[in-house]
Amino acid sequence: MNHYKPIEISKFIDDELDEENYAAVKEHLLGCKDCRDIYESYSFIKNEMKFIEKDVPETLCSRILTKTMNFKTAKQSLIFKLSFGLAMLLLFAFSFSMSMNKGKAVYENSSAKADESIADEFISGLSSAPSGSLSRMVSYTGR
Repeated sequence: MNHYKPIEISKFIDDELDEENYAAVKEHLLGCKDCRDIYESYSFIKNEMKFIEKDVPETLCSRILTKTMNFKTAKQSLIFKLSFGLAMLLLFAFSFSMSMNKGKAVYENSSAKADESIADEFISGLSSAPSGSLSRMVSYTGR
């Protein structure tokens, strides 16, 4: 004999089955002691739960709500602080990168100008140097 799963018996007790399945489970419970034992246990638990009453303090809801709101506010504050910190870090990194590129361009530009002025001095030294003073020009360019 096939047995019903406990969840199906629970649905039978809670009247959550369609008519066809409800009738099939009801008929099965008449002939199956194992499933009937599960049915009786679940029915007992459900009936006992009806009679359990707990007094909930009136302030409980407001305390829970207050703590929940405080947690949300703290969480939002942390997210804001982390976002702000990340934005500042990215801004610093971008600024540093830009200043490094600008510094590199200034260095390359000044280096190119210095190279041009040295070359101009060398060329002017060649044109004004007497023809026999090659050794003086070599020592001049070697600085």
